Amino acid sequence: MLRVVALGGCPLHHPLNCMRRDKIAAELSKAMGFRAPPFALSSGAALQTVRFCRGDLEIPANIRELCYADPKHVPKGNQQLVIAMGDIVLVEMSTPVEVVYRGFILNNNRLKDRFALPLKQRIPSLGPALSRWRGDGLQKRNHAKRSTAAEYLLANIPDTDENSFARDVIENTWVRETKTAEIVADLDTLRTELPLPLGIVLHNFNYMPDGRPISWPADFRRNTIEAARQLGVPLYDPADLVASYGAVAALGNDMRHYSPPFRAVLAEEMHRKLIAPLVAQANSDQRLIKRMRAMRRRALLESRATEAV
Repeated sequence: MLRVVALGGCPLHHPLNCMRRDKIAAELSKAMGFRAPPFALSSGAALQTVRFCRGDLEIPANIRELCYADPKHVPKGNQQLVIAMGDIVLVEMSTPVEVVYRGFILNNNRLKDRFALPLKQRIPSLGPALSRWRGDGLQKRNHAKRSTAAEYLLANIPDTDENSFARDVIENTWVRETKTAEIVADLDTLRTELPLPLGIVLHNFNYMPDGRPISWPADFRRNTIEAARQLGVPLYDPADLVASYGAVAALGNDMRHYSPPFRAVLAEEMHRKLIAPLVAQANSDQRLIKRMRAMRRRALLESRATEAV
């Protein structure tokens, strides 16, 4: 099977699961020891995840809780070498908004489930301010509202050892917004550090009932397409397939996640239109082949050194 370094969320992993069942392609998170794939929802998060999985970046345990679905696992030994044995990299960026705490890019859903909600349960009166801090301040990128909400929260969360991490997160979390230039810079660095054939799966935030894609923010879809053009990497847009299949049938009730029957249809087209041509193109790129072989030789030497210890 083709080995895929999958850097994205559900819209990428669901069709890849279908490809795995059909023994066509497999993403590598299980081979790295994860119980659940480490989702990477932005260009910066994709780069962070590659570095973390290779052992090049240490993320403290309490911060991993806010980054990944399986926060307890840290790839060790030969698990760190798995990613270098991939055949291709697929990136699916679902947001240009990166929530950053002390240099680490958090997953906004994990920030909600594992930080904001437990803190609200401990101190119910903080609920409205927490919503303003995370929603209006971070997600909607309103610095003034974030700052005002943070001031209120810090004034009302007791300054104790138990609350030290929560207070630090509230005080030192900010937002990085990735436009075309930032996406290009991040993914160019990624393919330099991980020299594998790179393709992008376009994320559409939502769909109209007739299948027309909706972008959020309004320029994110356009910026992603332009970034792919500047990078010279292939891009696959599922919007036409959603429209031809029928948006109501292709999507769940939220009109964002793909329905189980549609995932297999999407997997077939994604393989035909993106993955197979990407592999064929890479097989003729002698410069890329040389870099891939050098990376894998290093990984093999590191593996042997690990086994000898």
